[in-house]
Amino acid sequence: MIRKENEFINIDEILRPEYFELEVKDMLKRYMINGDMIKLGKSLRLRTFYHKGTTCVKCGLEAKFFVKEKAVPDEKYHINLYGINEEGKEVLFTHDHIMPRSKGGKDHLSNTQTMCVHCNMAKGDKIEY
Repeated sequence: MIRKENEFINIDEILRPEYFELEVKDMLKRYMINGDMIKLGKSLRLRTFYHKGTTCVKCGLEAKFFVKEKAVPDEKYHINLYGINEEGKEVLFTHDHIMPRSKGGKDHLSNTQTMCVHCNMAKGDKIEY
């Protein structure tokens, strides 16, 4: 992952109502975030963080900041959320499908929850209540 250097963004700068309380027709808009155009509103992952919070539902780790990253040099930047664990290491946050898609769960906000990547990987495609 290629990270934009020194690009730590406060959670409140990204999870703003004007980005996530949109009409469907406006969800594909890109927004200028510190000099880069970023697509925000349509992302189910980011909408999960906005509507359901930025704390891992499993371990309770709290997210601390967003960063701009991209997978390959020619790609546009996207936003990733990170927390800091007890060892002082960054931990990526993601959204989890409560009812796994492999078991018929829908790719919809009502079926997602916030998890750190470690808890999400441990859960896998299990159904946990």
